[in-house]
Amino acid sequence: GETVTQEDIKTLEKIGIYKQINAYNVMVLIMLSFFEGQIIFGVTKGKKFALKKSIEIITVFFIVSLLAFLLSKISIFLLPIPLFILILIEFFDFKDVVLLSLAFLLILSNMFMQEASILIIYFVFSILLAYLQEREIKILSYFKRNLYFTIIVASIVLFVSKSFIASSQNAVTNSLYALINFSVSTFSSLAVVYILEHIFNEATFLRLIELNEPNNPILKELLERAPGTFNHSLNVANIASQAADAIEANFLLTRVGALYHDIGKMLYPYYFTENQVGIPNIHNSISPSLSKVILINHVKDGIALAKRYRLPYDVIHFIETHHGKSILLYFYRKAKETNPEVSEEEFRYPGPLPDTKETFIVSLADAIEAASHSLSDNETDYRHLEEVVNRIVEERMKEGEFVEAPVTFHEIDIIKQTFVKSLFSIYHKRERYPDEKTDSPRSS
Repeated sequence: GETVTQEDIKTLEKIGIYKQINAYNVMVLIMLSFFEGQIIFGVTKGKKFALKKSIEIITVFFIVSLLAFLLSKISIFLLPIPLFILILIEFFDFKDVVLLSLAFLLILSNMFMQEASILIIYFVFSILLAYLQEREIKILSYFKRNLYFTIIVASIVLFVSKSFIASSQNAVTNSLYALINFSVSTFSSLAVVYILEHIFNEATFLRLIELNEPNNPILKELLERAPGTFNHSLNVANIASQAADAIEANFLLTRVGALYHDIGKMLYPYYFTENQVGIPNIHNSISPSLSKVILINHVKDGIALAKRYRLPYDVIHFIETHHGKSILLYFYRKAKETNPEVSEEEFRYPGPLPDTKETFIVSLADAIEAASHSLSDNETDYRHLEEVVNRIVEERMKEGEFVEAPVTFHEIDIIKQTFVKSLFSIYHKRERYPDEKTDSPRSS
């Protein structure tokens, strides 16, 4: 229960129980972060991607290590572990955040062995915050949840400090430090992320929330120029995000990717059936080859628009992959009627194939939502919708469209079930009841 003096700290440093963070420790952290980035991302994503991610890791490690160097002189309870993890979750998948955070925790535990229990408490609650943040779509909910966690952590620190570490007075001080740490981390992480997201053009939580807003300039333009495509994209976003949630993929990224996947259609909206309301089908009056060029080019046009608006690469990737290398079968067959020598490859999208769970889901949802519009009113029951979903999935799998997607058969089954339920909720019509006065049917 006694206050630790500078002499006590020197004694603890000599026997290896306490080590202050110094420039050497910071350099070790930065070097380890670089090699960790190369190992984690080099194997799965390639050297170029690994280098970019390693630079991001180094940047985050440098910022947090510098803060840790300064704050550890005041109190270990101010070590910016929550800040570190809340920044990381904006740039990396949850599993990668856990690995990177564990490395950071092990190094800090070696420096502060006596307070390892506090470091573990910080780590556990910060990881929980990061996990929940990955599934959040509202900024207000983010602040509310972090406030609850801050109070819980401060209470636990008070109990642990009082029971095992310090006097009652010091326990209250430690608890206040924990309160300040998590509170400041909540706000400062957003500020740091805002700066870094513009430097690295990443699809962070804040950026995705901004892009998810219906009054975003790109979505407003899409609604004005191609209302049918906008409604299709909105349906795809609802269907896909529910499937992503069901298999614990990135819910918000999936939703935003779906909202923007077809923005290329706004350049020539009336060449796409969903926008041909009250007008004849233009493709009936042009050659299949010209139709093919216009339809396939909506992907290239979408990528160009996305780059002009500086959309994050992770969002652009949905535009690139949502058709994979699928074939425009109707126009291929039509072209073959006049030219039997025409090649299938001429009528295929250039790719690339979906290579993440999120792009896999959106690619499927896009095809299934479009196919569901061919059903008549009496075919929108659960059985017919299930048949459509199963048919599209089987066709895509036979064509090898999903060979690069990291999904299991179990996850595909969950995705299919979620799609059917989502489509059924869209097409299900309310029962009609007789009006009490006129006895005529009306919608409830």
